[in-house]
Amino acid sequence: MNTHKRPLQRTEMMKIESSHTSFGRTVLRALSFGFMFLVLQVGMDCILDSTGFMGGQLTLAQTTPTEDPRPKRTIPTMSAETYEKLAKFNEILMPTDDEGNPLPLEEVGERDLPAAQKILDNLLARYRRLNGNEMAQVHRSYAWLGQEMDDTRLTIEHLTKILDYRESIAYVLEEQTLNNLSKMHFTLEEYEEALDFAMQYMDLSITEGPNDYVYVSQIYIALEDFQNTKIWIKLAISTAEEQMKPVKEYWYQILISSVSVLEEWDEVLEVNKICVVKWPKHAYWLGMAQAYMQLGHEDKALYTLECAHTAGMLESDKDFTNFASMLALAGAPIRAARVLEEGFDIEIVKQDSKMLKWLAQYYQISLESDLAIKNYIRSADDAEDGELWARVAQLHNETGDFEECIEAVETALDLGVERRVNRLWLTKGSCQFSAENYEAAKVTFTDLQRVLRRSDDDGDDALLVITRSYLKSVENELERIRHEKAVRDAEIAYEEEKRKRS
Repeated sequence: MNTHKRPLQRTEMMKIESSHTSFGRTVLRALSFGFMFLVLQVGMDCILDSTGFMGGQLTLAQTTPTEDPRPKRTIPTMSAETYEKLAKFNEILMPTDDEGNPLPLEEVGERDLPAAQKILDNLLARYRRLNGNEMAQVHRSYAWLGQEMDDTRLTIEHLTKILDYRESIAYVLEEQTLNNLSKMHFTLEEYEEALDFAMQYMDLSITEGPNDYVYVSQIYIALEDFQNTKIWIKLAISTAEEQMKPVKEYWYQILISSVSVLEEWDEVLEVNKICVVKWPKHAYWLGMAQAYMQLGHEDKALYTLECAHTAGMLESDKDFTNFASMLALAGAPIRAARVLEEGFDIEIVKQDSKMLKWLAQYYQISLESDLAIKNYIRSADDAEDGELWARVAQLHNETGDFEECIEAVETALDLGVERRVNRLWLTKGSCQFSAENYEAAKVTFTDLQRVLRRSDDDGDDALLVITRSYLKSVENELERIRHEKAVRDAEIAYEEEKRKRS
């Protein structure tokens, strides 16, 4: 439709600030459906409250205000007969007390809607006697009836027919009709039609403003046209700022979401910067950090999360784990461990096997071996295999706790490991060697050498070389022990013989 091109033309003529800030498609849809719910609740109330017949004072003629720059319309006068029949219709749908005040519907009871419909049908049957204003008022009344009957299609049908009499009705009624048609189609998820009527409304209106532009952006969200969503929400924000009207937070949320979907990360960053000043919330800090990451500024992303952490803006387990990961990647694993433990302490991060494993890894990288071992063991309690116990064994080997290393290896082997089993046996043998349990080490290395010789894995060639080296060292140590024992035995025998001779 030609009207769909209008947003671009309108926006290009107006000054739009470029510094405007990541929620994504999910949030955009949530905002769109939230708006649809609002329309369903209150969107058609203006049918009843607008200037003119329905819900207001009955007028026999209407003329446009003298200050209206649009071509003047002279509204045909409503006849007394038509007036009386519409008044009867009005009394059925909105009964009044003796003073003319509308009665609450719960006090009225069931209304005779068929009788009201019959009045309108009779008026339409004599349409040749009615002028354009009268026909528009009849169709307007029928739209009201359709609303009361919960018949959306009937409402749309008669709202549309009002537009056949544009030159015979006040501009305000035409505007309200176009606006209502747009919102009715929106609730039916007929977004192209909703957009068409919205554009017609703004072409006619001389009082359009930011809220109208926000509504158009909502339609474009539903159409998944995020480029136009961005254009129209920017127009809403800039217009409100020019008119010194308040800008609502959710307008910026729409903008953030649309530029995020479009992956315009510079703009995502700038809009989040604006929002974090106006509304210093967790989402905008994280949005800035995400934008910095996407732009390749990991250091600035980290500083942003640091600020959010200091301000107490980290609220979810994901916030804490992401911050910890970034600290570790930045070369601060001990701080990563502290952040994760903070999450444990305030019960935001669950102390499950996965998180405990991460904590242990951070401590391991920080060379805090005792804390790493402690948390690997805590994590391994729920593990179904021996992989974590293999890490514990390696750490015990590095810290010189060789007996604990041997126990950890045996636990890992009992539970089973899928990867690097031969390296685990090598660790066991090296711990046995370091614990000076040379006979056990010899058995371990001899068995391992036999396995490695039969292995087709190229990676086992290096292990075979190490194993042979260990076996040689074991034999040397055993030989040394035998030699030392032989020397001691000879010394004892010599002393004994010397004692006998004396």
